[in-house]
Amino acid sequence: MPSAVNLVALGRDDQARKAFGVIASSTNARDATYAQLSLLGLTARTWQGQPAELRKQLATQAAGLRGNDLVHQRLFDLYAGKVSVEQVMDIAQAMGGTEAILSDRLAEAGYFTGLWQQYVQKDRAAAAKLYQQALIHASISIERPLIQQALGQLQAAAQ
Repeated sequence: MPSAVNLVALGRDDQARKAFGVIASSTNARDATYAQLSLLGLTARTWQGQPAELRKQLATQAAGLRGNDLVHQRLFDLYAGKVSVEQVMDIAQAMGGTEAILSDRLAEAGYFTGLWQQYVQKDRAAAAKLYQQALIHASISIERPLIQQALGQLQAAAQ
């Protein structure tokens, strides 16, 4: 998984897509779910067509995907256009757990909801806020470099 995430950070989207595609068929439910979310995120980030077409593509891609926990399911539902960012983040917070588990969950949810806001909703301010909140929790998270990179790109575009 870290190698596939690194490919995203390096902008090697085609290689990342292939790597996540392999992981998505893994027997490890957590890894498979994460890879499926990453494929949705890559689709959103690299889309070249119209916004309405992107929403339709994401809904098709997310159809039938089942998360291994409620947060992942809500993230799939978000990309399918069935729930709001707030509903995803509320569930991520409500699930609780140890401080490390909660922080990792909030970083992951913040990253994927940030991608949604940035590339699907085209709301850079909302995306930046989600990324900033996620970064607070991402000290040991696999998403940390991706969140930092996304924030840097948004800040550079704002200048």
